[in-house]
Amino acid sequence: YVAGKSCCSTQFGLAFDVGHAHCSGEGDPAAIVREIGRHAEAAGRVRGTDFVEVEDRRQAIAEALGRAQAGDMVVVAGKGHEQSMVYGRESRPWDDRDATRQELERLGYHSPPG
Repeated sequence: YVAGKSCCSTQFGLAFDVGHAHCSGEGDPAAIVREIGRHAEAAGRVRGTDFVEVEDRRQAIAEALGRAQAGDMVVVAGKGHEQSMVYGRESRPWDDRDATRQELERLGYHSPPG
């Protein structure tokens, strides 16, 4: 649960986690996200003020991008090298880069042509 503690070194940390273990029945996604949040709280952060917990990875990316202000940096980490997400026993296509681009476009940001 290093994620919970590491988000505490920033102005606003977004605690979220979803992945194979959570979707394959090896753990309850809500419980895992709350556990990460408890570690952030133990490090002195306030739930709802300093961080939020989001189970769904796309929603978490959208939340982070939506909260970002001029000069902020959003880091989407943890699944960048993977091209799928496992739900139960089914592997579905997933790409953090595509999801991030789509959410940025939804917010009105567009990549330059080329």
